[in-house]
Amino acid sequence: MKKKLLAIALTAALLAGCSSSGGSNATPTPAASEDTTETTGWVPTKDVEIVTHSGVGAGGDLIGRAVIAAATDIVPVNMFMQNKKGSAGSNVWAYVQKGKNDGHTLIVITPTNILWYYNANNGMNINTDLIPVCRLQYEPQLLLVKKDSPLADIEEFKKAYAAGEVTIGGEASGGPAWMFAKVAATDLECDFNYVPYSDGGESLTGLLGGQVDAVFCQLGEAIDQIKAGELVIVAFASDEREDAFPDVPTLQESGINFVFPQWRGLALPGDTPQECVEYWSEALHEASQTESFQKWLADSGSLDGWMDYKTFQESTKEQEEFIVGLIEQYGSGE
Repeated sequence: MKKKLLAIALTAALLAGCSSSGGSNATPTPAASEDTTETTGWVPTKDVEIVTHSGVGAGGDLIGRAVIAAATDIVPVNMFMQNKKGSAGSNVWAYVQKGKNDGHTLIVITPTNILWYYNANNGMNINTDLIPVCRLQYEPQLLLVKKDSPLADIEEFKKAYAAGEVTIGGEASGGPAWMFAKVAATDLECDFNYVPYSDGGESLTGLLGGQVDAVFCQLGEAIDQIKAGELVIVAFASDEREDAFPDVPTLQESGINFVFPQWRGLALPGDTPQECVEYWSEALHEASQTESFQKWLADSGSLDGWMDYKTFQESTKEQEEFIVGLIEQYGSGE
């Protein structure tokens, strides 16, 4: 019963804000699909960087580039990516915590940042050190193996993992992939077996190169290899089967009680003026609804998860509270 309640609570916390604005002390906010913000007149006057912990081609990098392409006719200055991968997000924090508060530095954030703050001691709390500006998308996470792998069947995977015959790869220890391997080991009553990489892209390279037997990552990071038939989805970390893959089971229905969809959004350093927050919330909402960005969402297997800054900030606070409880139950990555 405790595990069932855990999965239900996790799903609710991660998707909070799609129809609700926050906890009992929250003030009323606009619906997640609307942005009623009025800007104060501030606009960027120099190049704008989007900083991510992902390497080129990984999820945080891809969504940043999609935003840049969509905002070309909306934002009056040049925008570019700044990749500070590795060290469980610590490299991003070291880069943005000083002298980046004039509104010209945006930071890609995900639920992984919350896990890393508590699990890997990376020093950057997205709710106190940053200002969440908007949520742009959410997508399922999944367990993958190479084509023709005997582990493509979830029951075979469970048997092999329980027997100590499977090595799982993913992002740095303490993140969602690490947490999946930890929960699976607990539910299957076996040893924990996990190999950390600097980001999802590198873990997929490790899988294709035979360094690990399976990888836990986001759909968008692996969609091209899945479409090409190089990788096979074993199960989704969703609360129900995905419409686009109706024959693929969920981990939960297969006896591994882990539900953890991924979202991505953008934030500003914590001492950035409010007028910059308001500008970016409005400009990024416009960019997120362009044909360019909506096509990227569809092509990458993502869903439109827009939240303005008020709704998003309530959601990230709720999620942080839940993740603290998750870590208390299953342990940290340190």
